Amino acid sequence: MKPPIVFHVLTTSLLLSVGLCAGCHSKRLDGLVPGAGTLTFNGDPVENATIIFVPKNRTANGRSATGMTNPQGKFTLMTLDPGDGLAPGDYHVTVTKVKTEGGPSEQLLLESFGTYAGPDDRTITYLIPEHYGKIGESGLEVSIPPKGNKEILLDLTGAVTGQAIPVQNLRK
Repeated sequence: MKPPIVFHVLTTSLLLSVGLCAGCHSKRLDGLVPGAGTLTFNGDPVENATIIFVPKNRTANGRSATGMTNPQGKFTLMTLDPGDGLAPGDYHVTVTKVKTEGGPSEQLLLESFGTYAGPDDRTITYLIPEHYGKIGESGLEVSIPPKGNKEILLDLTGAVTGQAIPVQNLRK
């Protein structure tokens, strides 16, 4: 006796589901390796700083990786998904940490989808020297070996002015 058609449909659906889910937890990019470390400024850990690794050779590994520091200054780099790492190679590194004050609320800016046309009297204060946020000026370079690096140390030094800069001046 032949199995009913419902059996074939259910079996096929089950096999497709299992096949599709087999890739659910795989990385979206091949060749990524772990990248993690610690950021300090004048010897102290830096919380809530944004770190960007920009490949020196964009044709070999053209994707940047980013990370955000925790209260201990620790960060884990990601290319597409949290914690997926980055490609091995040589990188320029930028680091920024700013305080924004005044102006429209972040919620209003998000809800306007970039169409907000009201006054923008926000100010930005750099909490680490501004030059660390510029590729050509940061002086930060890191090489990621084929097996990755979970002990990257970015030890920044310098002084900050504490001067609030109007956002309007940054756009000029």
